[in-house]
Amino acid sequence: MFSVNLRGKKITTFDNNNIISQTLSKGYFWDEENYDIFLKYRRPNTNFIDAGAYIGTASLLMYDILANLKENNLIHCFEPLNHVCTEKNIIDNNLTDTIKLYKVGLSSENCEVNRWCDEQPGFPGSSMVHLNEIPHDKVKKTLNEYKNENGEIQLRTLDSYNLSNIGFIKIDCEGMELDILNGSKECIINNNFPPLFIEIWGTDGWRKDIEYYEKQYKDDIFNFLLNLGYHKAIHINGDDYIFLNEDDYNRTL
Repeated sequence: MFSVNLRGKKITTFDNNNIISQTLSKGYFWDEENYDIFLKYRRPNTNFIDAGAYIGTASLLMYDILANLKENNLIHCFEPLNHVCTEKNIIDNNLTDTIKLYKVGLSSENCEVNRWCDEQPGFPGSSMVHLNEIPHDKVKKTLNEYKNENGEIQLRTLDSYNLSNIGFIKIDCEGMELDILNGSKECIINNNFPPLFIEIWGTDGWRKDIEYYEKQYKDDIFNFLLNLGYHKAIHINGDDYIFLNEDDYNRTL
């Protein structure tokens, strides 16, 4: 691991030459372009959810929003694999009172699973639906293939936490989006469909050869969220979208 100082924060990351580590080592804050997006769409005086936090850069941006607005709200931060860096970044920047770290993955049910990849520590693209073997078997994985009551990774539904006053949800979970959303319906509904910033996998890289990601995955997520009660989906950039209820859509026009 190595550390850099950016945006007034000490940030520790994995020294394994991944794209995030490369970006930080060159003096650029990963996710910094999302600060204005988080600020624009998040409801005032509410709590954040950061699902798939990796080393916590998005949570640090969310903290800056709270600090700049002088709000005493919380950031609920979920990371199942790389939380050694996430936790260090929270502690080193004295943010334990504001950023609450959950060392679990979010999913459609509460269970334990085996670790699902053999990548070097800190690989930012690890996912349950993508075993990183060579060659790839080109098949979408399912949760049942990983479940093990003695597994080392805990998965929990977002609904099981009964979180309140949620005004922004960020999900960046490498293909687990539908599983997470299926375990988050009560949280979303009970918090009146908070702005939902989500990365939806495209057909780049190995996914171009899997028919499900080429033809169906994005539509499944759109249909799920719009049928659940969201009013509008806005394309932010790349694979990132934000879903809004009607009030939030009109508020942010």
